[in-house]
Amino acid sequence: MSIRKLVKIIIFLSIFAMAMRVSIDTDTWWHLKTGEYIIENGEIPQTDIFSHTRFGESWRGASAGWTMQSGLFLIYLNLGYAGLNIFTACMVTLAFFIIYKSMSGGEFLKGFILIFAAVVSSVFWAARPYLMTFVLSALTILILEDYRWKRKDRLWVIPLIMILWVNSHGGFVYGVIIWGLYGIAEGIIWMGQAKTIKNFFTKDWFLSGLKGSVGKLLLIGLLMILAISINPAGPSMLLYPFETVSIAALQDFIQEWQSPNFHDINAQPFVWMIIAFLGIFGVSKDKLALSDFILLGTFTYMGLLAGRNIAIFALISAPIFSRYAAPLAVKLGDKFNFHGLSDEIPKKPLRIINIIILILLFSTVILKMAVVLPTNINQAHVSDYLPSKAIDYLKENPLKGKILNTYNWGGYLIWEIPEHPVFVDGRTDLYRDEILLEWLGIMKADQGWEEKLDHWDIDIIFIERNMYLARELNLDEWGLVYQDEQAVIYTRNQ
Repeated sequence: MSIRKLVKIIIFLSIFAMAMRVSIDTDTWWHLKTGEYIIENGEIPQTDIFSHTRFGESWRGASAGWTMQSGLFLIYLNLGYAGLNIFTACMVTLAFFIIYKSMSGGEFLKGFILIFAAVVSSVFWAARPYLMTFVLSALTILILEDYRWKRKDRLWVIPLIMILWVNSHGGFVYGVIIWGLYGIAEGIIWMGQAKTIKNFFTKDWFLSGLKGSVGKLLLIGLLMILAISINPAGPSMLLYPFETVSIAALQDFIQEWQSPNFHDINAQPFVWMIIAFLGIFGVSKDKLALSDFILLGTFTYMGLLAGRNIAIFALISAPIFSRYAAPLAVKLGDKFNFHGLSDEIPKKPLRIINIIILILLFSTVILKMAVVLPTNINQAHVSDYLPSKAIDYLKENPLKGKILNTYNWGGYLIWEIPEHPVFVDGRTDLYRDEILLEWLGIMKADQGWEEKLDHWDIDIIFIERNMYLARELNLDEWGLVYQDEQAVIYTRNQ
């Protein structure tokens, strides 16, 4: 095995090891329950079936994620937590392998940048349909990078990608954004070819655009719109992203929709990447390409606006970073008489060392898997942030009535106690401001909160122990039936 191949293996085994973790999060549970419903009933729900506040209302979330939801459920059904963890690690590694194909420079440079990008995006790796958005964003970037730099023309694949994407996750809008940014760059270049105002809108100028990159990208855009319409909800899915981002409550209290908190160490690699770009652009002699400026500027802005965009920023950053760092790496290599890795198979002593390195690396990955795959480890992790003991109490002591629950626990309740439809959960596109703000007002015990409980016929309150509402409840009206270090359960006194 050559040194070059060894380094490649080290890069991707390292990313796989990074991504090998307890991958289940609060939203995973309602995705699993949706997948279970689809598999067992042979149909994709078009209306809400899990809550009592929106029951029977139109819901596009299942139509936008049914393939991944079904797949995640089947993995969990057959392989449990371990299957979800392995699947998550494989999808993350696949995304970075695809991005690797779009990068410039030698293996050491690519490896450094990929690991850096992986660290930036790592906080968003979880067993959710978002994983498909992560992979397909990488694939879309690769195709458009190859087209932009005239390596390969595979634009026709993008509409096919969109068909899979729109049936896997609501993040298909990232594909439209990425396509649009490349299209804007090509459009500006085309407009610049006119040189003078007189040449604008002439027949020759117009035809040059239609026959060139601008026309091709416009055609792909039209096909993408048609592709997005191929899903169980039909063309109405085109409105889904706009409806979601219009929800004011998202940025008020949902962390991944808020600007990053840079006092949190998990958000700081994003800043490090931005600083690294400033340094690279400062010392590079290459002029910043228009498409790179538009892509990087837009996704930096999006990442600063909402933390959930940082993962896609990381993917966008890798090929751009490598493009401007590669010439600098070559100069540095010349200075130290290093001219890249060889494809030649080394002689026996070095070959043995390579084998030992591989064995050690594989052993490290296996040890990491042994730490995060056992069921008891995953269950303990779930119990750290979800009310598993309180759920056990409810299963052993069934209560009647409608429930008011914590937002972050809604998905877990949907999975564990489906006989109790939830008040709210992570499906923000379903609840929108009407329910989310009502829920928030109750949790804060704002004026009229008791009337709101009566309006929704709430008989059970299942919330975090330290929530303000728990201190405001009138104990003449509400009785405490369960408490532990995490949760409290109150029932309305008869």
